[in-house]
Amino acid sequence: MRKGFVFFLLFFILAVSAVVYFFADRWIESAIESSIESVTGAKAEIDDLRLKFIPIEITWKRLQIANPYNTWTNALETGDVEFEVDFNQLLRKKIIIERIDVDGIQILSKRATDGALPEEERKKSTFYRAEKSFTQSYRKAFDELMENVPRFDLNDIKRNFNPDSLIKLLDLQTYYYADSLGKKVAETAGQWNDIVNQYERNKNKLIEQLEEIKKIDPKSLNNAQNILAAIEKADKGYRTLMQIKAEYEERFDKIKREAEYYKNAFDTLRKISSEDFEKLKRMARLPDIKSPKLAPVIIGNEIQERAMNYIAYAELINASVQKYKPEPDYEKPPRFEGQNIEFPAEGRYPDFWIKKIKVNGGNPGGGIFVGEGIIENVSDNQNLTGEPITFKLEGELSNSRRVLISGTIERRNFRKTDKYTVELRGVPVGKIKLGAKKFLPAEINSALLSTKADIFINENNLNVILDNTFSNMILFFEKQPESIVERIVYNALNNINNLSATLRFWINGGKYDISLGTNLDEEIAAGVRKSIGQEVERLKSTLKERFDKIVAAKRAELEQIYREKVVPVEEQIDKYKDLLENYDKLIEEKKKELNRRLEEEKKGFLEKQLNKFIK
Repeated sequence: MRKGFVFFLLFFILAVSAVVYFFADRWIESAIESSIESVTGAKAEIDDLRLKFIPIEITWKRLQIANPYNTWTNALETGDVEFEVDFNQLLRKKIIIERIDVDGIQILSKRATDGALPEEERKKSTFYRAEKSFTQSYRKAFDELMENVPRFDLNDIKRNFNPDSLIKLLDLQTYYYADSLGKKVAETAGQWNDIVNQYERNKNKLIEQLEEIKKIDPKSLNNAQNILAAIEKADKGYRTLMQIKAEYEERFDKIKREAEYYKNAFDTLRKISSEDFEKLKRMARLPDIKSPKLAPVIIGNEIQERAMNYIAYAELINASVQKYKPEPDYEKPPRFEGQNIEFPAEGRYPDFWIKKIKVNGGNPGGGIFVGEGIIENVSDNQNLTGEPITFKLEGELSNSRRVLISGTIERRNFRKTDKYTVELRGVPVGKIKLGAKKFLPAEINSALLSTKADIFINENNLNVILDNTFSNMILFFEKQPESIVERIVYNALNNINNLSATLRFWINGGKYDISLGTNLDEEIAAGVRKSIGQEVERLKSTLKERFDKIVAAKRAELEQIYREKVVPVEEQIDKYKDLLENYDKLIEEKKKELNRRLEEEKKGFLEKQLNKFIK
């Protein structure tokens, strides 16, 4: 029986070992693919994965990670990959890898099949569930930038310039604020009048007592009993005064504060009016002659797509790393409470840590070629490794294209800070649209592009600077310039071989802003100022006069309400406060006189008693 059991156990172990041997490769391959797909929401495919047991070594021939933005391309593709897993740490359920060697890495390579996942699986991914607030804000900011591009055709500007119609179309916040403030003043003034009327009734009682106090002549009081009665009358008046002051001084101060608020509201009204006028200028689409914003018209659409790609990938990495943010370490309950007993500490390793990834080689037929690079400290707990994730990859192709990608992903001490830099130099491009359908449409038929993108993410804040330079340009204009400004831009573009454009986008505290400029901005601005500046300024002055006239009328209404409702109450409150102070002084003075008279009476009484005693 015992021998049979041993044979059964050996057979079972051999069977399990055979299953593990023949199917472990497939299990590990599936697990790696699933973990990547759970992050990106697009297919991950490994070819020819092999597992060796002594030592534990994993290799594969190819890995494709589909691009979630375009599933017919790969966000990342590798050739041969090889690495060993620390067996001792594996026994402790920790995956520690000293080094991974990766050959033939490519970015944005084309796929033979669609890398899209079923919709249900895609929706479960980190990338799908990530907020994507950066890309959404960027789209919104860029759309606003393009929508508010001024008109530069002077004839078109004059033809569509109608200040009265524009003002009617504008939802003037000045009106809303002034009307709301006027209603609030009227409502508050009614409350003030109730307080004033209550005070008047109580004041009359005080005045009656004060009149009685004024009639008191300390010199005419010939005995202590009469003096004490007079002091009691003064004290009664003082108590009434203090009661009124306690009841109304705080109310009076509140009225003064509210009156001061309404006074300062005119400054707020002025600020809101200025904001309304800026909106009105944007609606009129009058160009800023000092700094005409023509860059969005010239090259906006091309730059928009490039910046969007960088922001989208940065947000994808940011969201992916966040998924592996560790749970707080489990704290063992104290043993032998009240005693300090040292126990051997376990090796402080994270559950997952790739110390170094060495990238070599590449495929010149790929999208963006990476020659070599290092990725260090990929872990699920940077507090234990003490290091952020860092990477630096660079390479060169035979046609002089160069790429440099570097960055830091910081998750220590609950911080979330990412820094990325991407540089591309000498990338051949063609068929790039410039201008717009209604403004000097043109096309770059051939050029070399150099790009540098700097992206900084700090929690929910973002700062992006994208520099693009097109050199050795061959430019084709689809039609000849028609307007004055088109001729200015045409001459500027026709006389250069290099065009540089810088886009800056930032989000701070939930607010965002965007700017776009080129190396031709100053030259174009000077030409615009010279050609149409005087006429545009005249139109702006006309628009400002009409706007100011309407705002002045609304402000006059508000000032009248202020004069009728606020100023009289404010002046009355000042009089009341002065009156209460005078009453206070009068009563205090009368009490001092009576106390002096009482002291005199006491002294006289003592002298009389002393004289009687001497006699």
